[in-house]
Amino acid sequence: MEEQKKQLAINLVKPIFEKYNAINKENTMTKEEVLAEIENPNGKKYFNYLKSLRILEKESGKYYYNVEKENNTKAQKPIGTIFTIIVFAILIVSVVGIVFRTTNTTKTIKNEDVSFEIPIDWNVYEEYSQEYGWTYFKYISALPISTEDESKNEIDYTTYPASLAIAYDQEATGLYDSIDELKQTLEIYIQAQLQPEEYYIDTFTTEKGYSAIKATIKYTNYPEEIDYYYYIYKDGKLGYITAITLNMNDEQELNETALNVANSFEWKK
Repeated sequence: MEEQKKQLAINLVKPIFEKYNAINKENTMTKEEVLAEIENPNGKKYFNYLKSLRILEKESGKYYYNVEKENNTKAQKPIGTIFTIIVFAILIVSVVGIVFRTTNTTKTIKNEDVSFEIPIDWNVYEEYSQEYGWTYFKYISALPISTEDESKNEIDYTTYPASLAIAYDQEATGLYDSIDELKQTLEIYIQAQLQPEEYYIDTFTTEKGYSAIKATIKYTNYPEEIDYYYYIYKDGKLGYITAITLNMNDEQELNETALNVANSFEWKK
């Protein structure tokens, strides 16, 4: 079913990008230009679907059709790029010997669209960007030292920090018609593509009154990993909170932190 949906979207959208040769970073189109060419009431829905698959990629505020992503059938874990960034940050922290003091207080992060609260002892890796949102990291149960087990020739991933990313989409309308449809699609994706050893998914209402989904994903094989995904829906807008750790001892604190951020998440308009 998902493959049929993907092919329908490709058949509808790809010819437009080919028509204007918008198939690389040097040749791009605005979303409005693409939608103006689509003579189909579901055009926006299919555009957003291909965007969610990274087949349509953004460059300087415009889009191009990535043919390589169209043919890529090997799914990657969401937020993998962000976690790679976080791992790189470990090297920086280890080299300069930074020590972060922790407190129980929070700070409010906001821009013209959204606001949320985050504990002050989470360290900023990158401030807001349109592509990735905000990115934070924290050593919860580990010291900022990456080691290698020479006997097993394996990296000790438990010494890596947890990561926390917050992002949002103001134009998710048409991609999902309801929170229940989003939950169903997400569950299919988790089962078919991510294939974790354990997962839990449910809907709830945040403290700000928004419909939301929480998914907990666990990989118990090497390297062990726990992911928390929150999707916060309101009037065609979608907020994303992603928390990841490779240290199982981080589970309780990371779970509480991600939930608190989700409950504080608010659209300003």
